Amino acid sequence: MEQNLKWKDVTKTFEEERRYYRNTYLEKCEILPDGIEVSKFIALSDNEKDEINFGILNGVTYVPKYETDARYRQIKREIKAEYIKNKKPSEDFVNSFAKKYDLDIFNSVFNCDDMFKAMLNCFDRFDSIEL
Repeated sequence: MEQNLKWKDVTKTFEEERRYYRNTYLEKCEILPDGIEVSKFIALSDNEKDEINFGILNGVTYVPKYETDARYRQIKREIKAEYIKNKKPSEDFVNSFAKKYDLDIFNSVFNCDDMFKAMLNCFDRFDSIEL
């Protein structure tokens, strides 16, 4: 059954003005179950590279225009295969994928989840503090 998983095109769920992002235009956004997303952003300038974003890895790869469509299809195949195999990306997959596609990971500077939890912990202590 999982072999028959299909990507669902959700591009039209974005309002037209929200499809513009940092001098790019969201041409395609597709998801698998569990919110695993891959998006293709086309550069508005001929001098810039296109972007492929990965919700599953919180990352982006920059692609020359002549490679964008083929790379997008290839990346979707690899992510889908990993999803079928493990339901979430394994450490080995992330490492090899990042190296293969020269991936920029959004959380490489700091872990947003840990930072958010630490902020919430600060607020939890306010109840016990006398003012």
